[in-house]
Amino acid sequence: MKWRLIELHEKDAYFNTAIDEIISEFVSEGKSPPTIRFWKSEPAVSISYKQNLHKDVDVEKCKLRNHGIVRRNSGGRADLISEGDICYSVFIPSSYLEHNHMDIIKNYDLVGKKVSKALKSLGIAAELKNKCDIIVTKGIEGKVGNLAQFIKKNVVVIHGKVRHSIEPYMMLSLFYCTSCNDKHLLSEHYTELSKSIKSVKDYSNVSENDLYIRIRNALTDGLDYDVGYYNPEELFAVKRLISEKHKSQEWINGTGKEPSRGCCDEYWDLTSKVTKKS
Repeated sequence: MKWRLIELHEKDAYFNTAIDEIISEFVSEGKSPPTIRFWKSEPAVSISYKQNLHKDVDVEKCKLRNHGIVRRNSGGRADLISEGDICYSVFIPSSYLEHNHMDIIKNYDLVGKKVSKALKSLGIAAELKNKCDIIVTKGIEGKVGNLAQFIKKNVVVIHGKVRHSIEPYMMLSLFYCTSCNDKHLLSEHYTELSKSIKSVKDYSNVSENDLYIRIRNALTDGLDYDVGYYNPEELFAVKRLISEKHKSQEWINGTGKEPSRGCCDEYWDLTSKVTKKS
């Protein structure tokens, strides 16, 4: 079966979160082909399915800035999806893999190393580190992207982003620090964190469109695919899922018993980048 490539397009955060769930179900059931989709979103905070929203995110600040908040199906930590991000979602049937589809490290490697290769083609020495971080390793070290994943039956879903541009202070002011004992926003650590929170623009003058083309070419290399779009059944299903789940405050708020996990730019894997307050 040929892959389906959905070219870069913009949808709101609720659609982008819900459609990943719908496509995973449809691919699992054989209703949709293996798919790679590229997408953008207006600014929105994305938290993992098992994360405490109110301990990690300044919800009122998000409302003031008109930023949406979505709870995705994958794990990891909170993140800001911004207008300067190029995002992707890859839906891989387990039968297409040479390894056990439950091997999360190999799943990350399959996609993250291709994204790193795309950046290397632009002269940016990026590597997949800490399982799911895209890190520039030469010159000024910095994180320019990240990945997360979830497994739906017999389908692996890996979604991630590369930052073409970013405003670190604005991003950090949305999240609470989880490294220190007192409650404060990550923006209080701006001076140290901004040294490692980077975007492609910090290393290259490549345009956003050219960056997208490099990432698209890397992720589709060697695949037999057709350019397509969402089918009517997917669009019908996602509309209902957005209404019933992803815009539901019950889903977004969670139970309140989830652990605090922090922001993914505060932690690179399990290591905090914050110098703790004494």
